[in-house]
Amino acid sequence: MKITASQLRQIIKEEVSKSLLESAHVPTALEVIERYKNNPRGWEMAQPEFEDMAYGGDGGGVRDQFYLGWKDQDFIRVLTAMEQLS
Repeated sequence: MKITASQLRQIIKEEVSKSLLESAHVPTALEVIERYKNNPRGWEMAQPEFEDMAYGGDGGGVRDQFYLGWKDQDFIRVLTAMEQLS
């Protein structure tokens, strides 16, 4: 079975991501909601990044650094919860 260089890069990226996920604590959506619920100023600063990440963006590198493995839906969940609190 032959694989292309692009496929190999994707496989390596996925394996590195899995390895990082296993070794680092990635917060759950509920943990993030609790953190920002108690820190409105922090949420005000983070909200634009969450909006970007909810639509597939990387939030200026924040997604890969702090939210490895999160799906767009996870960011939408945080945004929705925070909107309901305000």
